Amino acid sequence: VVPDAYSYSAAISACGAEGRWEEALNLIKIMQRGGRRSRPNKIAYTAAISACGRSGEWEHAMELFNDMKKDGLQPDRVSYNALLYSLRVADKADEAYEIWNE
Repeated sequence: VVPDAYSYSAAISACGAEGRWEEALNLIKIMQRGGRRSRPNKIAYTAAISACGRSGEWEHAMELFNDMKKDGLQPDRVSYNALLYSLRVADKADEAYEIWNE
């Protein structure tokens, strides 16, 4: 079975649930280099943002959020909530306020 965006998204979510944010980032990088069927979608990016956020890796979460927008994907409420949560965990109120006012 060749992995697609949905199977990668599930794997990234599983990594996040176990605090394995580095593996979630690695999977996103693999997806970014992959073909059309495996390019990261909004679900994959949001799962990776959540994985980083749960582990206090707010800078990686912010980078993923920006990568999502650069890839032409419009963040939704779930994406924004994942990013805002990561900023809250890291006690980055100023950055959270900037995101809130986008």
